[in-house]
Formats: sequence, structure tokens, C-alpha cells
Amino acid sequence: MGIEETREGRIQIGLSGWGDHDELYEKGTKAGEKLRAYTRHFPIIEMDNTFYGIPSPERMLKWSSQTPDGFGFIVKAYQGMTGHSRAKKPYSDTKTMFQAFKDSVEVLKKDGKLRTVLFQYPPWFDCERKHVDILKVTREWMDEFPVALEFRNRSWFTPEYREKNASIHAGRRLDSQYRRRAAGRPRLHSARTGTDAGARYDDSPSRTGCSRLACQWTRELARGPVFVPIQPRGAGRMEGKPV
Repeated sequence: MGIEETREGRIQIGLSGWGDHDELYEKGTKAGEKLRAYTRHFPIIEMDNTFYGIPSPERMLKWSSQTPDGFGFIVKAYQGMTGHSRAKKPYSDTKTMFQAFKDSVEVLKKDGKLRTVLFQYPPWFDCERKHVDILKVTREWMDEFPVALEFRNRSWFTPEYREKNASIHAGRRLDSQYRRRAAGRPRLHSARTGTDAGARYDDSPSRTGCSRLACQWTRELARGPVFVPIQPRGAGRMEGKPV
């Protein structure tokens, strides 16, 4: 079954990043060959290197050219756009930073490979007026792109604010939930944006465990438009209320 056949109406499983999952690649595979090799195993990926720096459009085009038609990228927003980085940013102002990021992901959008841009906010990004204003600006500046939001502070999910906050990104929101690790299972971050659903798992004992689990799930694909990126323990933590 090809990538195009598995894209619509089925669960899609992928990993976070393509550089560290050595068990997927033949011995001696060079770093520059790993993305192409990755696409032989999974139809989608969470691109996490964009969190640390905004790639040039030329570099993004190079990565896109290494993947087949129908392959999908979940692109993680740059840390300067989500409040993680408090250091001086290499851009003259915030709007210029956003524009550089948009110029980069526009390459994937034109190629039909951009599934969404994931804005993963830090635990200290709580539900207060200044942060709501940031979300409104983000919605305005990213209006032409699919966007998913992941909150890691429980204040966004209190009954008095949950629906009000959802209206900020109506039709494109991402609801995140938190569940404790139980019975040896990885931690679950489930989400929904628009008509799609997604789940982000972490807390596997290693990157090897992550990719093995993903391979197993890939063989057991079920119906439903769901993206499941899997990342290793410590790659992300959500502050939230157990459900």
C-alpha cells in the first residue's frame, strides 16, 4: 500500500525527527540519506529541527525533494515564536521572524506536503490576557497555513476558559489532554484540530523503543484521520490535569 493510499481516512504514524532512529537505517547510512530512508517506513514525520532554527527555503526544498508525493510534514514552530527562547533572537522584530518561518514552510505547502504547523507552548505560557493576545496575533499572521496548538499549562483547560479559548482558533484548534503513564504504556497527548485528530506519545525508554512501537502500530493501522508522532522520554512534558 502506497503513501497516497494510506493518507486519507486512516491512522498515520510517524516519529519525531529522522536523525536518531538508527535501527531504521542500514549500517553506514549517511546523515544526508536518512530522511529518504525514513520515508520507506512511515508516511509522515514531526519536523522538530525547526524548533531550534528556521531553515532557509532552499534547505526546506532539499528535504522536500527527498520525500515522495503524499508524504507529510508536521512542522514544529520555531522556539522564538512560542516563547521558549528568552535569548536575543536573530531577527529585527517578531513579524520578521514569523515571515522567515512562513517563507520556509511555504515550500512544503506548495509541494502539498505540509500537514500542519505545531505551536507547542511552554508550561509557563498560562491563560492570561497577554498570552491570549499572542494567540490572536499568531492566528492573524499564520492565517494562510494549517496550525495546531499544544498547551502545557492546565489553566487553558479550566471549564470557564476552555470553550472561550477554542473560539480563538475556531476550526483549527488543537485540544491537548494529559494522561499519566500506566501499565508500562507511554504518556499520551491526544489532540484534535479541525476534522483531524492527533496523538503525541512520549516516555518510551529510548528512541529505539519509540521507533519499534511506531513500526508495530504502522502494521495495525485503523480507520480515522489521525497523526501519531512518537518521541523519546524527556523530549516533551505537558503540565496538565489527569483525565
